[in-house]
Amino acid sequence: MHIRHQRKHHQGFTLIELIVVIVVLGILAAVALPKFTRVSGDARVATMKAARGALNSASAIVHGQWLLKPSDKVIVEGIEVEIVNGYPKASTAFAAVAGLDDPAYRIEVDKDEMIVSPASLDDSSPVIGTCLISYSAPTGANLPPTIRPASNPLICE
Repeated sequence: MHIRHQRKHHQGFTLIELIVVIVVLGILAAVALPKFTRVSGDARVATMKAARGALNSASAIVHGQWLLKPSDKVIVEGIEVEIVNGYPKASTAFAAVAGLDDPAYRIEVDKDEMIVSPASLDDSSPVIGTCLISYSAPTGANLPPTIRPASNPLICE
């Protein structure tokens, strides 16, 4: 009489295989996580570059309208913008003309300067002072406005 030993087929993974998979996933996560952090900083830089371009374009449009009809105020798309030396005065109205009245931006106006920064940064962020664009109307006739980043290149990480 032959006794057959029936072997049981085990299905699944061994403990070693599971540990190896977990270690590999951990290494991948450690490598990928900093990359995603840099992507958010890059997105803020792109947002600020877009804001700078919008301010340049809007100030040129307002200046062009002022050249056609000199006045102390110009109306653009139904928004009244005050003029200083032929260019827009730093104001929330000018920010709206530039399209920066969007929730993605934080606009602060202090006397003759307007500061545009990403709304995603809170006041305690270490890059709040380096991730912004400032706009100042010209200080004299025949001068362009000053539109500049806080640092070059912008640091938003």
